[in-house]
Amino acid sequence: MEEFTERLEEIKTLLSSNSRAEKPLVYSSLLELQERFVSDPSLIRILAQYSKCLLSAILTDIFYDDEEIAARALKCLGFMIYHPSIVPAILVEDADLIVDSLARVITSTKIKSVCNFGVWCISIQQFKASVLAVHFPSLLSATVHALDNPIGSLSITFEGIQAVLKLVNQLSEKMRDSSNIWAPPIYRRLVSVDKRERDMSERCLLNIRSTIIPPPLTLSKALLLDIKPILLPGMNELLNKGLKVQSVKAWEWFIRLLGPYAIKNRHVVNDMLKILEQTFSDYNPQVQLASQIAWEGLIDSLIHPPVSSETCSSVIKSDGFTKGLKLIMTPLIGIISSKGDMSVRYSCLNTWRYLLRKLGSLINSPSVIKQALEPIFEAVFQTGAESESMSLWNFCIEIFENFILAKTRGMGYDLNDHLTLRWLPWDLNMLGFHIKMIDILISEAAKSTVKTETRSLICDTSLRLFKFILKGVQVELANQSRKYDETMLILKTVLSFVKKIAEDLTSKAWDCTSLLFLEAVITDLQPSILGCPLYKVAVDLGYINLVQYVKEGRHRRLRGISSITYMDMVSPVVYLTLLHFSVVFQSALDVLKVEFIIERVDKYLSFLFSSYDTWETLHVVIDILYEHPGSSFLNIWVATSKGLKNHIDGSNDNLLLKLEKDSFGYLSLCYLLSYPLVALRRLKESTEISELSIISSQMNLELACVIEVWRSLYSSVKVTSQAECAMKNSFPEDLSVILNGFFDENFSIYSSDQDLDFLSLCGGIVEQILITSLQGNGNEDNSNYRRSGGFSNSLDFAARFMQLAWTIRGTSVSIYLVTSRVFSELTRFVGQLHLKQDILLFMEIISSPLLLWLSHEDIQDKSTIQQLQLLWIKTLNNLQSCWPPLIFDSSFLKLQAPLLEKTLDHPVPTISEPTITFWNSTFGENIKLDYPQSLHHILDKLAREGRVNLHKKKSLPLEKCQSRLVTSKQNRVSKRVEFVEGGMNCLEENARELLGLKRKRLELTEHQKEVRRAQQGRGMDCSGHGPGIRTYTSVDFSQGNEESQDSQELRNTESILELLRNTH
Repeated sequence: MEEFTERLEEIKTLLSSNSRAEKPLVYSSLLELQERFVSDPSLIRILAQYSKCLLSAILTDIFYDDEEIAARALKCLGFMIYHPSIVPAILVEDADLIVDSLARVITSTKIKSVCNFGVWCISIQQFKASVLAVHFPSLLSATVHALDNPIGSLSITFEGIQAVLKLVNQLSEKMRDSSNIWAPPIYRRLVSVDKRERDMSERCLLNIRSTIIPPPLTLSKALLLDIKPILLPGMNELLNKGLKVQSVKAWEWFIRLLGPYAIKNRHVVNDMLKILEQTFSDYNPQVQLASQIAWEGLIDSLIHPPVSSETCSSVIKSDGFTKGLKLIMTPLIGIISSKGDMSVRYSCLNTWRYLLRKLGSLINSPSVIKQALEPIFEAVFQTGAESESMSLWNFCIEIFENFILAKTRGMGYDLNDHLTLRWLPWDLNMLGFHIKMIDILISEAAKSTVKTETRSLICDTSLRLFKFILKGVQVELANQSRKYDETMLILKTVLSFVKKIAEDLTSKAWDCTSLLFLEAVITDLQPSILGCPLYKVAVDLGYINLVQYVKEGRHRRLRGISSITYMDMVSPVVYLTLLHFSVVFQSALDVLKVEFIIERVDKYLSFLFSSYDTWETLHVVIDILYEHPGSSFLNIWVATSKGLKNHIDGSNDNLLLKLEKDSFGYLSLCYLLSYPLVALRRLKESTEISELSIISSQMNLELACVIEVWRSLYSSVKVTSQAECAMKNSFPEDLSVILNGFFDENFSIYSSDQDLDFLSLCGGIVEQILITSLQGNGNEDNSNYRRSGGFSNSLDFAARFMQLAWTIRGTSVSIYLVTSRVFSELTRFVGQLHLKQDILLFMEIISSPLLLWLSHEDIQDKSTIQQLQLLWIKTLNNLQSCWPPLIFDSSFLKLQAPLLEKTLDHPVPTISEPTITFWNSTFGENIKLDYPQSLHHILDKLAREGRVNLHKKKSLPLEKCQSRLVTSKQNRVSKRVEFVEGGMNCLEENARELLGLKRKRLELTEHQKEVRRAQQGRGMDCSGHGPGIRTYTSVDFSQGNEESQDSQELRNTESILELLRNTH
């Protein structure tokens, strides 16, 4: 340590002398000691003690015109003012002297190394800011002198830049305020052809960026003065030399340093933009990438978001903001829309995101969205989501999703925070924008060139975003201050969109997606809005118009149900249902989609039945269902029927009890159960289906499934309606009226065994109706003989089935199988009839088709023969056992003659024997009968064989008959009815019962009369022989022939007595 002290003393002595020759060696020795002192703190303290006495000599020597002495003195001074252990030992007065001396030597010396080391000392000094602030002007002057570099040394420039960095770090505010003085020498070097100067300047600006950007106005003005004379020519020179990236980087700094001042000097900016016009379209991706980054500088200069929300409106309305935003977006839109390098496009998207962040809350303005968001979204979404552009697509989808979710923030939908965009809840004005973007996505997915995986991704994403939009729409609709017109605007916007989606995608075979969009609307918007009768929209569906136009004049109107026609005003839920089923019917013929389509129908109807008016929904479905007759659409009927059955079974509010007879819901239910007959009919005009390309016969639903669903739904309706309601007894009858009407209109088209499906379906329906038609009528209990009635239409339908089955019987086993089951149900049915009037009604309706089957002697199917025999036997038994008892007289025999003609001598003994037994116990016991001509040959044969009785063996005395006749006459006068033994006083009672019953039945329509005449004329001759003659549908009492009825009155007493005398 003493050695070092001695050496310092020696150096001090030598520096104090004026020996110029020794000073270079002395400063070299001092530098050596300083370097050695660094590693030993104790020695540093010694050096700090000697610093005061050394400084005076050093500050004198730095002004020597000897480069060796001045330069080495500056090196030693630099060490002293840099080392943290020595600087605190320097007195303020000495520090002032040091700073002042350095400034003077830098500006005054002509020696390059001395200037360089002087600037170097400033760049490394560790003085306090207060010391530097006192001498700031001189320091600034010295630094600028170094930057201007009059000596032409690159090292001086470098040290000058380092001095700037040091002063900015120590005197930030003063350096910012004076940036117009020291910054120009730095930014001018950005356009230097010397790479070293460009690099030094760029690194310096990067380090002091936070100090000078945003730039103070004085700096912007200073730069503005340099643009035309220095900077623009410099950038163009760089471009011409092929240094395009460097030129663009310089451009970025210049536009940033112009800052807001650029808005007031558009002509200068326009001149600068000519540089980037060349680079944006350059073939080199690196140049384009640099241009994208440089464009952020223009964004900083032109976009200045307001400090408070109150000033947003004024900023957006300003002409400068609108023009600036348009200027910024123009090249970005062009690059994103191009098919250029992917890295360039992605960089462009980053620049766009930088703009969105810069906009702040202004991003929520409709005008900003129109200019800044919509064009980019359109370009990216229309480009698609293929592998090479997937990142761009996902990026925009994420931004779009965040914008949508801002409406429901705090409702379970959170934003992605990493994008840091200031989205606010959107209002009604933004709905159109959201819908438009979804439409663009879907349109892109519908292109034929899009891969299947990509299409699925786009559709799924679009549906997810659309559901988010609907959540926001529901928030708007829930606003109690919302006006009626605004609500209608929202509904029309949403409905128009899903209509477009449905029509566009269905035409391109992507109807499955459109169904999901329709489901989203019906499930996400409240029923109180969609089902409100105040909100009406026009049925402007092209498919509905097409179907109704094609079917005009041929569409059979459904009685009691008003049809929905094109441009009718309906509620939104009805509109959506029509649109949904329009898509379904156009898609139902595609076998590959059947399962999905039916699944969607089931889900859609289940929601509608549970959330909206069940019968209004069914009404709409029935209306469009009947526009599409054909077996190909039975699967839709199956889905509808299953949905309704499940709803009826699971309903807790007695759904059917509220259903009034003849209401549109009641009739819709009837027509729903009637549709399978419509669907299976064979149309005479084959062009009816070919005219509509949307209808074909590709589907063939299993008939067993249809019948099972029909039975299931019908059973649910009957079971539920057993309680006291309007449907209790009338539903099977009202349903049968509709079925009969349809049957009569289409009977003539069924003529061969090709109609087995239709026949099987009819048979299944007949079975179910017969099972339930007498339920609740008092006929289940044999001891209860209350009047039943209420089954004539059901029996009419059964009779029509028997007629059809006989017409197309052929040799098919299926025909006989279903016919056998119907005969079995008829046997059970007639077994429940005990009242005379019911038996007579049954005979009247069933006799004609029954006669056809009894006349058919070559039936090969054993089951059918057996069930036919049982039916006939049960019918004969009930004729004898009904109450009040039937009188088997000539009039009744006349009615039964056709049946007896075929059965008394039937080749099948199990039919003929019961018939003969029936004859002998009924007609065979009468005294005298007027035998019809058609029975003469049969009765003659059987009588000669001793098998039938033609009259009673034993007659009553004349006096007893007279007594009974007088009693009967007195009873008629007193209007009393009394049954007496023997039966002679009730000679014509059966005929009057049938007469009264027939008068109560509805008159046949003209069409029904034609059908009946055709049936009766088939296979008959004029003399009355053959099947169909004298059936219950053709006798004279059936149509109110008064003359015939009068002739059926009871004979007077004298005539009867005369008759008895002759017989006796």
